Amino acid sequence: MSETGQKRSDRRPITADERATLERWVRSGTTPQRTVMRSRIILMLHDGLSAREVARRLGVNRHTVVLWDARYAEQGSATLTRDKPGRGRKRTRSMLSRA
Repeated sequence: MSETGQKRSDRRPITADERATLERWVRSGTTPQRTVMRSRIILMLHDGLSAREVARRLGVNRHTVVLWDARYAEQGSATLTRDKPGRGRKRTRSMLSRA
């Protein structure tokens, strides 16, 4: 069993189209860096690396790798481009007045 709590053989398979999309996001100079990092995580996991090794190579927490693996398994590659609601800096009054 992998460190993500699911067997590698049970991991959601990555289609050729999804792999091409993820690789395109990684190579693009205009893709947000958070999407690039998430794409790299999924690609490395599907290349057979453990969550621990992916985290070490990318300089992120293993929990981050496990989290994005689970989200990808549930919702596919589109989820890598979205943050969960409620994340990020909260709007302030000064931000509202500028909008």
